[in-house]
Amino acid sequence: MAKEKVKIVHKLFISWILEDYDEHEVYEAWSSGEKIENFALSIAGLVPIKYITNWKDIEHYWGKEWNDVYIEIPLPDALEIEWIRGDVYGEE
Repeated sequence: MAKEKVKIVHKLFISWILEDYDEHEVYEAWSSGEKIENFALSIAGLVPIKYITNWKDIEHYWGKEWNDVYIEIPLPDALEIEWIRGDVYGEE
């Protein structure tokens, strides 16, 4: 059975999580072959819900455990991430 997806805007999330992160550690992660998405998720404790394009479809997975701004990572087991790339919310 396929899992439901949480659709996160790649460009917005990655740039947000890495903007204040140590450049040397980011370089080491890239050099090791680790995907930038996995690295960003490993250091993130939260995901802004404004970066989730299908929030209304999946918010029920969190019940009352979210605060209108962020959800906590790790995601519920019933969800997997789909990275949304390209022109979303007027972004390129």
